[in-house]
Amino acid sequence: IATMGSPISASFQFNIFECGGIGIGLCISLKISDIFSFFVFFKSWAATFRGEPDQERPRFESATLFPARSLFGYDPRNPIFETNIVAKRFVFSKSSIEALIAKYYKATNTEKLQRPSPIDVLSAFLWNQIVAATMVEWKTHTVHELVHYMNLRSIMCPPQSEYSFGNISWAAKTVPSVGEGCNLASQIRESINKVDSEYEGGMLGSVGEQVQRVARGEVPIWAGSPSLTFKNFTDSTVSGEGIEAKVQLTEEDMVKFQDDTGSCSNKLLQLDAS
Repeated sequence: IATMGSPISASFQFNIFECGGIGIGLCISLKISDIFSFFVFFKSWAATFRGEPDQERPRFESATLFPARSLFGYDPRNPIFETNIVAKRFVFSKSSIEALIAKYYKATNTEKLQRPSPIDVLSAFLWNQIVAATMVEWKTHTVHELVHYMNLRSIMCPPQSEYSFGNISWAAKTVPSVGEGCNLASQIRESINKVDSEYEGGMLGSVGEQVQRVARGEVPIWAGSPSLTFKNFTDSTVSGEGIEAKVQLTEEDMVKFQDDTGSCSNKLLQLDAS
């Protein structure tokens, strides 16, 4: 799906194998959809194919919620870099997640902090393991960020339906510091909690102000392009009682990551085929 002279916004591929199996591929640009709308579209498509009655239809209303603006010099394809990487899928059981929560919550040593969620502790755990495997050098001029993309639909005022189609998500960012260790889980929770309806309202004004500043040429001398590669993803297991983490690293770093991860925390992880 594309207009003349413009990049493809969505593409579909239908495969029929010799064994009789069918594979359907779908790719949608972030310009028109986020991962949440991606799954809603796929589920609605499948429901239509099955002939299910009274199904909820996607609502194409994001343009009224977030009116389009021209971002001078911005290209959504810039953060994506092509590198030779190895992908592995790690499965955390429900008991492993609970063990991690107990470990990180106890380590915060305070009753004021909210009990970390599975994503909080899993993110902190994976970050520590990736740092150990890749030997990330902490330098004063280098900033590392943990980025969690959040669905804004339920926290908007008023709340929007999960069937509101579009790229209606935002990033909660956490900057870990040297020696934080287990406290990273609580930092992640604080960053995620900051993204609420008031934050969403201020976000629109902030974006508009930044666009005007760039248009006037008011770009700070330290401005540059960060390395943001969207490599690692998490999702619920099929049973719904655990979490699958898809980790992508270079081949050399993946070997170290598997060795370190397999020997830590009483082997909390179970490696599955990728």
